[in-house]
Amino acid sequence: MISWVYSTIIHYLIFSHIVEDSIAAEKDSAVKRLELLTIVHRHGERTPYKFFKNDPYSDPKYWPDGEIQLIKPGRQRMYQLGKSIRENYSNFLEDNPRQVYARSSDADRCIESSELVLHGIFKSKGHWFYSNDTDYLPIPIHTVPTALDGMLTIDCDCPESSQEKLRLLNSKTAKQVTHQYSDTLNLIREKTGNDLSNLNDISDFYTTLTIEEENIKDFKRPDWYTDKVKEELRIMSDNGLYISSSSFEILRLRTSNFFADLRHRMHAKISGDSKLGGLKFLSYSTHDNLLASILIALDIFDHKVPPYGATLVFELIHVPSKGHFVQIYYWKDTEKEADLMSLSFCNNQMICSYDRFSRYISTYIVDDWQAACGLKHEPSLWSSGIFVALVAILALIIVIGLVWFMAIQWYGVRRQYEVIRS
Repeated sequence: MISWVYSTIIHYLIFSHIVEDSIAAEKDSAVKRLELLTIVHRHGERTPYKFFKNDPYSDPKYWPDGEIQLIKPGRQRMYQLGKSIRENYSNFLEDNPRQVYARSSDADRCIESSELVLHGIFKSKGHWFYSNDTDYLPIPIHTVPTALDGMLTIDCDCPESSQEKLRLLNSKTAKQVTHQYSDTLNLIREKTGNDLSNLNDISDFYTTLTIEEENIKDFKRPDWYTDKVKEELRIMSDNGLYISSSSFEILRLRTSNFFADLRHRMHAKISGDSKLGGLKFLSYSTHDNLLASILIALDIFDHKVPPYGATLVFELIHVPSKGHFVQIYYWKDTEKEADLMSLSFCNNQMICSYDRFSRYISTYIVDDWQAACGLKHEPSLWSSGIFVALVAILALIIVIGLVWFMAIQWYGVRRQYEVIRS
């Protein structure tokens, strides 16, 4: 009992200290110094990638950009997002590509979105100026093939994550949602021949319809596609994204690599790492489902699919005599101001000590992501050093045997020679 009371008092004192530091940091806003700015954004508006059965707008003539590609409204949105970021952080950002690290999911729409955002922020000036014909400043954008990208896409090769997603989509909670709107789903099946069996299929169906309605000039709404049906499809789509991303297991597999990279780069900035400490701006270009997973993990998700261009902003701030802190903004509508988020893991404060933030995101970081994904198996004799060792031992035995045989033969010949001489 005494030990319990003692541990409770210690916990209270530590927690109170953290809260006091956060409150003090908020009060010291005049002396706060931004040291590292990080953004994670969804790509801009795109063309459909999955047309439904009997879709009158599946003809390529409606989509000159091709399937699953960034379109003009998306290009405009992402460029404007970059301009807005530069305007908000004009006193911090410099036109120096060596202070920037950019990474993107290996999808054209994400890479192009990243290019547009960066072009909206940075221009070729001063030392980096190279032509009167353009102010474009080349900035490297890093990426890896989708199958290997465990950081910025959920479509990577991760069997455990895929199985967990399937389990969530077939869960009782998911089935309750589809049952609630069964009349609408039956209507769609009757009118279009599309049997939307789970929330993921429903989301794809709704997304395609929405893209068509917003981008085809002469789009004609089907009679069955009423405002009520559209709203119910939106609700199911929102629910599907949350439900399929809601377990701790799937969040760890999806967010581990991103949080590990963010923690590593923030720590490098704080410690003054000679290689990474010079970075001032980090940019990650991703998809709605991965961005939603990060939002859910941080407990700031609003249960709605992140819209095109939606951006999460992390500010690493230094407050003299107080230390380093993190603030998080969610730029849900890129045409409006970003919202400063209240963080539940920091007693609902708007600012969180870096140590507390780091400890929290560390709960989602796995030591061996490939093993957690089920990509590593127990080593066999043929795939491990055991086989090499056995071969080496066998070779040694053969060599010793040959030497022994040759020695016996030599000894026999010598004996015969000695007999002849005698």
